Amino acid sequence: MKQRPELVNATQEELDEILALTKKTLPPKQYQLLEGVLGMVNKSPDGADLLSSAVPPMPPTHAPHVG
Repeated sequence: MKQRPELVNATQEELDEILALTKKTLPPKQYQLLEGVLGMVNKSPDGADLLSSAVPPMPPTHAPHVG
């Protein structure tokens, strides 16, 4: 069974830096995929910021154990 990835926090600035560093090393198709995942994390479809730096990130939620 695959282990779920650990959730981490990153600022949009940190994500933009990752995109800038990888742009020249990834083929265009893979870069566009990465940009789609990282580039719009905190943006609405019109490009407006969704998260304010004054708002702390919410902790991950876990489904109750059913067994």
